[in-house]
Amino acid sequence: MNIFRRRNFLSRTVRRSVVILLFLSLLGTVFLYTIWRDSSPDDTIVDQKNTFIFALQQNKIDVGNFREKRLADNRNQPFNREIIERAARKAPISSTTTKEITAPPPKPTKEIKRQEVVIQYKLNRNSELNFPSIFNYLPHLIQFANDLEPIRLHNKSIETAHRKPKFVFGIPTVKRLKKSYLVDTIRSILAGMKLSERSKIVIVVYIGEKDQSHIKYVTDDIVGNFTSEVQQGLVEVIAPPEHYYPDLDDLPLSFGDPKERVKWRSKQNLDYSYMMMYAQQKAEYYLQLEDDVIASKGYLQKIEIFMNSQKHKPWFMLEFCRLGFIGKLFHSQQLSNLIEFFLMFYKQKPNDWLLDHYIEVLVCSPEKGRKECNAEKKKVRMNSKPSLFQHVGKHSSLKGKVQKLIDRAFPGAAKRKEKGEDQFFPHDNIKATIQTNAVEYSKFKIKSAYEGHNLAWIKTPKNSTFISFHFDTPVKIEKFLFRTGNKDHPGDVLKYGMVEVQTAHTVKHQAENHKDIKVDDNNDPSKTGYVSVGTFNDKGLASGTVPKSLGDISELRLRVTLDVMTNWVIINEFMVC
Repeated sequence: MNIFRRRNFLSRTVRRSVVILLFLSLLGTVFLYTIWRDSSPDDTIVDQKNTFIFALQQNKIDVGNFREKRLADNRNQPFNREIIERAARKAPISSTTTKEITAPPPKPTKEIKRQEVVIQYKLNRNSELNFPSIFNYLPHLIQFANDLEPIRLHNKSIETAHRKPKFVFGIPTVKRLKKSYLVDTIRSILAGMKLSERSKIVIVVYIGEKDQSHIKYVTDDIVGNFTSEVQQGLVEVIAPPEHYYPDLDDLPLSFGDPKERVKWRSKQNLDYSYMMMYAQQKAEYYLQLEDDVIASKGYLQKIEIFMNSQKHKPWFMLEFCRLGFIGKLFHSQQLSNLIEFFLMFYKQKPNDWLLDHYIEVLVCSPEKGRKECNAEKKKVRMNSKPSLFQHVGKHSSLKGKVQKLIDRAFPGAAKRKEKGEDQFFPHDNIKATIQTNAVEYSKFKIKSAYEGHNLAWIKTPKNSTFISFHFDTPVKIEKFLFRTGNKDHPGDVLKYGMVEVQTAHTVKHQAENHKDIKVDDNNDPSKTGYVSVGTFNDKGLASGTVPKSLGDISELRLRVTLDVMTNWVIINEFMVC
């Protein structure tokens, strides 16, 4: 019995020893494997990937809804957004993991964003799978991964952050040797809509230049002409970072185009791409324009009506101008692939050709003919008639190029140009009876201009010259704007003039109690009943608001304040609303 118990004890001892030896062997194997793995380049890459995935998890990024969450945190990083979005799509984070995360993600710092870009670039270089990014198309940018944000050329007001527009209008502009049409373009866009519609849009002007002096000149010109619009966040001005453009002097020539034209069209593709990357986050829809167009009256309402008529169709692009890349409307969320397509082939073809090719890739079957392909393209590329935007620039940004392109589907295209109405900007003004002692030239009458038919032209005004607008029923005036001069007659401006109002009540005590109201000593409101609310600047522009404290206004008038003038005055824009 004792012998039997001893044998059982020995067998149990042996078994325990074997288990311990096996455990130690396994532990040693794991230890050796870990050493080997740490020294392996391939496993280092895997570890880098896991580190990146872990970083995404720690930052609580829901891959399933990555785009929506990332836009808010990365609003000023168009390049990073595209790159990290790609990284997130390949990160194997389970839906269970993301659902368990409830805390809001911390806002990434500039350094974190830079590291994300660099990590993704390294992964792409070392991985067996190479995921495309901006660096594949513009490899020089990896050296400047910390400096890819747009340069904002004005201070954004507090009001800007609260604006939630429906449309973002993209206007790229570059230096023109003879004429700039940019200010007139912006003016036409604003004049073509109702004041109440302005909350629906934001205009992004992209200055595609490296010349800092020219960038400053354009910015000052925009801010000087549209001060309140810039302050309200209605107009934004940006430029690309210093190192955005690659070397454009060594591009392959194609289609028989000379070197300068190839360089011009390739840079244009890069300009459009960057502008779209910035603008697509700002609104639900993106409208591509140019810096030398005019808009038809009521165009925004017409765009929305046409959109509503197509809401049950799977459209990719709505066209509101038949020329080039003017008046093209996209869903902002669909721009990412188009941007990449432009970057992929920016050296090869002009942007309007690339756009057509992209749509063809989307819908055309290689097994069908050209007729069937065109029919399919029309289902996603829909044209609105009549056109809502017209091209007016004669002098291209390409040196030596003169273009006379006119969209004949634009209402009254030929007649409008003959009459010079492409330099006139009508508004729906408050109904008024007009009185003046100004000497009007030919058919260019003040009444006609105020009612939105044609510009006004006044022969050499003097100190006593005035234009008065009497309102049959006293009204509240929110805003006024009077613009003088035009491209053909740049000297016909009024620089010395005043905008005055007369209230429906006695103004004497109001002038004493409201310091923001300027009183002209030579026109004491206690004697005349007029209060100054604005003056013309050296650009021939007077714009502003009437203080609400003045109450209802019975009359508004323009008055020349210079004793002697030698020039005539063109008034190409009246706005009283």
